Amino acid sequence: MIKLSRLHTARRTSGFTLVELLGTITLMAILAVVAAPSVTSLSDLRESGLKGELHRRLVLARSFAMATGDPVGVRIDANAGVIESLEIPFPGFPPQTMTDANSADDVELVIASQYPGVTITRFINGALGGDQTVIWFDRFGSPQVRDADGLNAAPFTSDAEVEVEGAGVIRIYRLSGLIE
Repeated sequence: MIKLSRLHTARRTSGFTLVELLGTITLMAILAVVAAPSVTSLSDLRESGLKGELHRRLVLARSFAMATGDPVGVRIDANAGVIESLEIPFPGFPPQTMTDANSADDVELVIASQYPGVTITRFINGALGGDQTVIWFDRFGSPQVRDADGLNAAPFTSDAEVEVEGAGVIRIYRLSGLIE
């Protein structure tokens, strides 16, 4: 009888019961169903965050150009994944990184480090010729294109569009400069 009880005890502690395994699998499945939407919502947040940041920089550049009378632009390099605000502080000066009210340079935004997994899928500048990576605004808030040294401004010939993967399109209208 002692041998039988030892055999019975050894068998109970050697593994998991079917009920324990089914309970664990069920719990893991429930956790996976609950966690999956949060992973997709994280990528949605990143996509909408990049679109919002790009929209903010474009509106700021347009507003700053209208307030100061100086040409202000946003460089959108979709291949390098970089967004940077530029200004021409004096006529004849080359474009430089825009400074804020505290004279601090506006930091270029590296998309991969701030918004991992999100890209600009399409960028159509609204002008022919010139530097195709920068959207400039003049003192009236109208979009324009300039050559690489910041001279020789020309108006847009069509609306500009920037598409952020999964978040939609930002459009800059050529006649009014409206950004939506």
